[in-house]
Amino acid sequence: MATIETPKTNLEPVRENLYATIHSIDRLMPSDSKHLTVTEVKLRALIESSSFGFIGYPIGAELLQASSVLVNSDDLGQPLRNRFKRFNEDISHIIKLESDGITGINNEISRLINPLLPTSIAGYSFNESKARMRTLNDILLRAIYLYPHLAKGVEIQLPIEKRLANFGEVYPDQKSGRKRFDKLSQIWQVTRGQDLQTLTLPLPYLEDSDYKITKEYELGNYDDHQANACFAFLLDNQHCWTIPGLAIQIGPDNEERTEPLTAYFAMEEIGGIKLVSGEDEDIDFTPELKWDGLAWNLEPRPNWIRHYLDFRRFGPAVYRVDNDFMADKAELHYQSLLVPEDNSELIKMRKSNWWSLNVDSIEQAFIALDLYPHMVMYEVRGAFPWDKSIRQNAPYLLDRILSDSPSHERGKVQRYVGEDIISRLAAIPKGL
Repeated sequence: MATIETPKTNLEPVRENLYATIHSIDRLMPSDSKHLTVTEVKLRALIESSSFGFIGYPIGAELLQASSVLVNSDDLGQPLRNRFKRFNEDISHIIKLESDGITGINNEISRLINPLLPTSIAGYSFNESKARMRTLNDILLRAIYLYPHLAKGVEIQLPIEKRLANFGEVYPDQKSGRKRFDKLSQIWQVTRGQDLQTLTLPLPYLEDSDYKITKEYELGNYDDHQANACFAFLLDNQHCWTIPGLAIQIGPDNEERTEPLTAYFAMEEIGGIKLVSGEDEDIDFTPELKWDGLAWNLEPRPNWIRHYLDFRRFGPAVYRVDNDFMADKAELHYQSLLVPEDNSELIKMRKSNWWSLNVDSIEQAFIALDLYPHMVMYEVRGAFPWDKSIRQNAPYLLDRILSDSPSHERGKVQRYVGEDIISRLAAIPKGL
């Protein structure tokens, strides 16, 4: 049975996320119970039980998983089937988190990696390796969807003594990325005065709507620039995709490349992989390698909070010429005022009648100020925007908030700073 975490481990955002997800599943089913299949009736019962406290505090994931077994997802139609399968997979992750925290997740990563190492891979089938690597990738990817306030990055140990001197000969198709990694290591050694043996990267994520690992991604042939680290098969000099390894993004897109700079490592070169957490607002991510047209340089990555806002599709607000905010504050806050996309799950509008005007009011909206090294986010409810686009209204709303205008102009405002920003947004499932 799951145990209660220490007070420092905040699982409430995870509980709210799962609660919202399971009710999104309910919305995919017919509203009239007369048209439900037998399996859908069981699923509806599971959802209703969670509404009455079945998901207890912290989460009650083990109880939820035990009841979900009664529902055969193969009997469900699409898209209900995919959503429910994804939900069950997430529950498996959360059970370990609920019982043992991030330590439990990292122990699971180690358990899955061990059979992939050369000392134990003899007699291990390709399909077994592929299944384990798929599970490992899913653990890394789902961390940012389910508990980003607890897992802030991925730490990868690459001891120098483990690195293969003949890597380029054994894996010729991946040797160019290793040369770039060697360049990154050289610059790191010169600027930091130490060898680069530990990389700390932002949490990876994919952009496809159902968050599935594609065959190309499993083989390392991905082109998504946010896949910062993934387990992938290496193509050896015999042209066989059978050697488990790790692909690490070490540089961004640039004008001369159509995909990120990626370095590959065989499993025998890896000293360890784990999710990292901490109380500090900023995790010191390893810089990227970037070509400026004349030379290679180290480019700092965004801090972990800004990385999460990028994942949730926060982007610069739109400043209009006729906006009063434009004249004196746009230059100060340009590129620092960030707002989610208007059609995202973080923006909700509703019809309202106010002073005989038929306009939309803001049921929920978020605007953030990135004032490095500090981050502030405001949650706004009940304000009446001038335009339907929150990105166009954000400058006006921020002006009203900072000037402490009457509530009918700025709505009800909740302020978040630091890790509280992530905790609040993590409770709202992405893509629902």
